[in-house]
This record gives sequence, C-alpha cells and structure tokens, in this order.
Amino acid sequence: MRSTVLVLPLLTLVLLTPVASAAQSENETRRTVDEAIRLAQAGRVEEAIQTLEQRASEDGLPAPALGLLGALYLDVDRPERALAVLQPLAERPEASTLVLVSAARAAFALGDVDATEGWMGRAAEIAPESEAARRFGLYLGQHGRFAEAYRILSAYVEGQPEDSAAALALATAALKIGLPARAATALERVPADDPGAILLRGELALRRGAPHRARELLERAWGSHPPELDADLRRLLAESYLATGEAAAARRLLEAAPIADPSTAVLLSRALYQTGEIEAAAEALEPWLGTVHQLSTGSPPAQVALAVEVATEYGHALVALDRAQEAAALLRIAVGLEPRAAAAWNVLGHALIAMGSMEEAREAIGRYHRLTEGPPASDRAES
Repeated sequence: MRSTVLVLPLLTLVLLTPVASAAQSENETRRTVDEAIRLAQAGRVEEAIQTLEQRASEDGLPAPALGLLGALYLDVDRPERALAVLQPLAERPEASTLVLVSAARAAFALGDVDATEGWMGRAAEIAPESEAARRFGLYLGQHGRFAEAYRILSAYVEGQPEDSAAALALATAALKIGLPARAATALERVPADDPGAILLRGELALRRGAPHRARELLERAWGSHPPELDADLRRLLAESYLATGEAAAARRLLEAAPIADPSTAVLLSRALYQTGEIEAAAEALEPWLGTVHQLSTGSPPAQVALAVEVATEYGHALVALDRAQEAAALLRIAVGLEPRAAAAWNVLGHALIAMGSMEEAREAIGRYHRLTEGPPASDRAES
C-alpha cells in the first residue's frame, strides 16, 4: 500500500526549498525533482525513485531531495534503503520534522526501537502541535508509557482542541498516572456518546470512589459496545460489581470470556475469593506469577504495578489457605519491586503473623499504615 500521507508533504517541502547554489545545477536539479514529483503523484513511484537515483549518481542531491527519495523508498517498502538515505539527514541538528518522522518510520520497520523513539521524540519537541507529536503521544500510550504520553499529548491537545481521539488518549494517560481531574478535563473534549469516552468515564467514577455511578455508566454501554472494547468494558464492569458487593455477578461476567491478561485475572481471583472459592482464587492467578518473577526495579512502572497487584491477591489467597510462607516469599519480592505498595505490605504483615514472625510483621504493618496516612497520591499530585 502506498503511503502518500507523508510523501506529499515532502513533495511540497522539496518544491519550496532551494536545491542548489549554482543556477544551472539548480535548474537541472529542479527539473529532476519536478519530474520525480509528477511520477510519484501519478502512482509511478519506482520511476520517481529511478529518476532521483540517476541524478544522485551524477551530481548528488541536496538534503530536501534526499528526504523525498527516502520517503519514496518507504512508499515501496524498502526501509533499508530509506534509512541509509534518511539517517544522515535526521542526525543533523536542523533536521525537519518530516525527515525525522520518515527516518523513524524506516527505523521502526527495521525493528530499531531506540532510533524510532529518538527521532519521533525530537520531532515532537520541535513541533508539539504537529502530527508527529500526535503519533508519538499515541505510540507512547499504546506501549504503557503513560507519563511520557501525558506530557506529549498535553501540549498537542492544547493546540489541537478538536482532535477528540488525541483528547481521549490524553485522558487515558492522565487517569493511568493518577490525575483524575485532568482526565475529566480532557474528556470534556470528547463526544459524550463516544464508546471509549463512556468506558473512561466509568473508570474515572471508579477511581473517584463512585462505584454505583460507574456501574450505571458501564451497564448502559454493555451490549452496544464495539467488539474491540469488550475486554476493557468487561473488566471495568466486573470491578464495579465487586465494589458494590456483587461478587457473584462479577464472577459470572468474567468467567464468560477467556482470561487474557493479568489485570482481569486479579479481578476474577477477587470475585472467587469473595464467593468463598479460595483455592480457585489462587489458581486463577497461578498462570500469571511470571509477571512477578520476571521483573526488576527498573521495569516500566505500569508492569511493576500490575505484577505487585498479582502478588498481593495471590498472597492474600495463600494466607487464607495456610500457605503463609509461600505468600511471604512472593510478597517480599513485590515490596522490593515497589516499596510504596501499601496493600502488599499489609498482606505481608498478615502472612508474617501467621508464621509467628511478630517483629517483622509489626514492621510490615507499620509500613502499611504510614503509606495509607494522609490524602491519596492522586489528590496530592493535583493539588
């Protein structure tokens, strides 16, 4: 498939930029570039490439024309050639956003994540209200890097208030990093009937301690939602059921679909525990224990938070099953990953009590109380 979205702006850039200093050379290069543009616009991209390559082999090409050539290589799925042309241009301090984005696309196609993110990040910094910034912010959010996504998308949405998709991504990032008020502000830019916005408003109500309101919003959306939102809607609706004392309803909802991620497994475990199925509650989390053992303190915060949640719920079930020593071993890993995990410290304290390690238990429960004193972290962050 041809990617004319990025090529056409580059054509404009080439048309508006002087391509050589000497008049004769400039005229010859201009004719070559004009011909390449005409061919590309007619869908004859390979011929456009050959035209530019021939000129490059004879007298070389200036930077704007090389940028065009690199973009055309991407258009015909030749990322290696594209990167060979674009990388030297992208490494220049004066590189344009169009060159940086094209170089990032080539690097991404070749699996070079560091180069992709570096060039996209530079493009976003140069033009915070540009399409490059939008793409990079969405990319960061899709990869769970919500703090970075929030920073990039905040600047973008400020300058592009009509972009409801970007506003929704900004609201998601804000909520994930504990800024519910800012998530609510971003949601004001999204149509009320947008399915993603309804989902996020339900989650916002849950995080603000209004589970009945969340349940009302989410039940209204259930049954008419697009398939791609099914897993998230099912998870949030189950969470609202648990928060309103309807563990059996949460269990039925979650067991009606495959458990495809650890956050949903945590909710199923809670539902099973609350309906008296303690062994089943532990078993629901066993396939996901690798999320705890495979991480380190330098892992992405979102992954660490989820792993700690898995460990805490599993440890809770183990203590109830008189397997306190196993629980304590896992929970020590959890609090090592995230020393501010209050719930993990609390369950660890109860596991240590069951083991008879009273001094260590007092220390763990003391940590829990110190972490839960005062206003929630999200309130402090927004005050």
